[in-house]
Amino acid sequence: MNHHTPVNQAIPSPQPPNAATGNYPLARLLQLVMLLQTERCPNARQLAEACEVSRRTIYRDFSTLGAAGIAVHYVPDRQGYQLARNVFLQPTRLQEKEALALLLISRCWEGAGAVGLLRQARIAVDKVLQGLPQELRASIGHCSELLPEVSEVEELPGNGHILFDGVLAAMTRRRQIRLWYREQGRAEAEVETTKMSLYRLPRIQGQWALVGRSSVHRGVVVVPFPWIEKIEPTTDSYTLPPRFQLKRFLDPSHGRRRAGASPEIVLRLRGDLSRRIDDLPWKGRRRMISLDRDVAELAVEVDSFEDLASVVLSFGDELEVIGPDALREAVGGLAARIARRYQNAETPPPAKTNFDVLASSEGVGG
Repeated sequence: MNHHTPVNQAIPSPQPPNAATGNYPLARLLQLVMLLQTERCPNARQLAEACEVSRRTIYRDFSTLGAAGIAVHYVPDRQGYQLARNVFLQPTRLQEKEALALLLISRCWEGAGAVGLLRQARIAVDKVLQGLPQELRASIGHCSELLPEVSEVEELPGNGHILFDGVLAAMTRRRQIRLWYREQGRAEAEVETTKMSLYRLPRIQGQWALVGRSSVHRGVVVVPFPWIEKIEPTTDSYTLPPRFQLKRFLDPSHGRRRAGASPEIVLRLRGDLSRRIDDLPWKGRRRMISLDRDVAELAVEVDSFEDLASVVLSFGDELEVIGPDALREAVGGLAARIARRYQNAETPPPAKTNFDVLASSEGVGG
């Protein structure tokens, strides 16, 4: 009796009980790689939900991929995972609308000209489209004939290419830059310099701008690109704050600041003064931080820090400077000098009253 399966008889494949990839490690690993390749730094919870497994299983899959030479790295500033930069995978097959979207962006992205990347963007899209299947490439080609193109910007004015090249080089290597700028871009304005850790490179009201932490302002500032005179990259690295949100930072209610804008002080008002905020001598933009029955904290824009210490002390103990530290130290130093002056002064004897004169003449008390 022959128990061997005939060569020409197909062996039926087992049917999966359900479509969840969690039951099939190989299918799940492939799906995991695809998610890491196409999604923007998904976290472990998102990957687990997409693969219908637990987060512990996702971590085990990371180890499996790493052993196979496909390293997965955690990105702290984005709080998610991505494939290592040295991992090369074949590009994901684009859908028709995805390819059309790339073509549309490269044709109509006016901001690319200001950065000097318009031509490179179009070349990159052409390369991607050439790798599409013939039928899809033909349909995209028909659409390309109907899409308008923004005018090519061959050269940026002045040293624009050099400046943007410096910014892009610092961004890709995560290095701080030193920049020189003129407030409002005015030629008569004094050139200022600062060292900056770049957080974002957005377009704000039609202009590219640098958003990052300034060593001079000791906080996050906005420097519009037309203000910049010179950029020098440094060798100092930095880390993006994981919870920094550009939209929230640019919201006026959260105290957006531009380089060269009016400085801001944070004050704590106590007692009766907390209910008389309008009595403060600074009438610039105000931002309430907290407000209780007897204590209020608010941030106020001022013209300068000059002579602020004496004004703060004029309110006595009802007004306290919370920041910046330099102003707080100035107020404390002035208060200490005043205290020492009164402590070292010779106290004159009290003036005699009529009662004292009368008592001495009559021999009272002695």
